[in-house]
Amino acid sequence: MLNRTRILKDKIKNMEYVEDMMSLLKDKYSDKKVCILAPGPSLRSHDIDKLNSVLSRDDIVVLSIKQAYDWTKENTDFHIMNTWNFKKEVGYDYVDDDTIVFFGLTKAYIQAQMEKIAVKPSVCDFWIPISTYPWHIESDSIQATRNYDLFFQLGTDLEMRWGKSIIYEQAIPLALHMGCKDIFTIGWDIGNPKLGANQGHAYSYETLKPIESDSDDIQEAIDSTKELYDWFTKHNINFRILSDTNPADDRFERIKMLEDI
Repeated sequence: MLNRTRILKDKIKNMEYVEDMMSLLKDKYSDKKVCILAPGPSLRSHDIDKLNSVLSRDDIVVLSIKQAYDWTKENTDFHIMNTWNFKKEVGYDYVDDDTIVFFGLTKAYIQAQMEKIAVKPSVCDFWIPISTYPWHIESDSIQATRNYDLFFQLGTDLEMRWGKSIIYEQAIPLALHMGCKDIFTIGWDIGNPKLGANQGHAYSYETLKPIESDSDDIQEAIDSTKELYDWFTKHNINFRILSDTNPADDRFERIKMLEDI
């Protein structure tokens, strides 16, 4: 973890309004690469010690999505969370108080999801609403519309359009808001539409926690990456992928090994 994150966390703990927190985070990591660590099955292919050796470098800020925190723990600068596929009685046991925890709460169910977070209780440093039904339906989502300008909504509207993926509605928007122009992903696998519901997300270092996945949704996610590549290119953002199974647009640069980061 970067010492900068510890300083920001101390400041956030004394803030009441998310507007002030987002202002604080604006462009704070513009000189860093950002790793979006996703809990896809390919994450298990990496040696955990080697992974943390790379991600502890002082030129990298780490955004771990949900179960991926199990891999990086004290090296996690930001933990990207929502309450779906989330065991409210278990939550997460953080190894320290330094990681900044960012929740996306479904706008229509904010009260219920806040109550779910409070069961353990779980850490939540700041949260934003995710606008789904009845305000936006699936065909309005970022993934479906390919309107990637909505990534900037995080810093302007203090809420996000439904992404149909936590990558689209929280992880990438946060990285961009913090000024990062060099982004790489580890464990972002998307999935294989031919496998249907037989997909899995890494839950801990030893096991996989399968989740149901719709083949059409997976294919839509794959198809959306063509325009995603074009959008990143237009905005001079370097976006690379480390995954031996991710079927995103072939124009994305693939990282072969951790040592190549």
